[in-house]
Amino acid sequence: MKQLSVEDIRYAEAKKKAGKRNYFLEYLHQHSSSDDSNELQTEFYVKGKIVCREAWLLAHNLNKETFRRIWGKFKDGANVLEHGNKGRKSITSKTADCIAWLQFLLAVGDHQPDNGGIHLPTCFTKSDI
Repeated sequence: MKQLSVEDIRYAEAKKKAGKRNYFLEYLHQHSSSDDSNELQTEFYVKGKIVCREAWLLAHNLNKETFRRIWGKFKDGANVLEHGNKGRKSITSKTADCIAWLQFLLAVGDHQPDNGGIHLPTCFTKSDI
């Protein structure tokens, strides 16, 4: 069984948050229209009934500040919201150590031609690794 690291959990939570924000952005695109004075009017529905914005936020467990940010992106014309760290190239020192270790194993290991596996040399023991 694979154990999840803290980074794995944070990544999954960020994915869920981005998906949730995109759901609300899509909802605003579908339920908003411009009125005669060119202002956006949005109808908020909960179980098929029109409700006020505060009730809709409460029903969807959405913070007012988060909604304000999504609303701002919606008014700016955004179609998809991405996580703020998307595209960052920096990695933690632990990740860099793991990558270096794996590259070392690739360099000194015996590559198996039939299954793509890598066997470590016999000079290594479990405690060395």
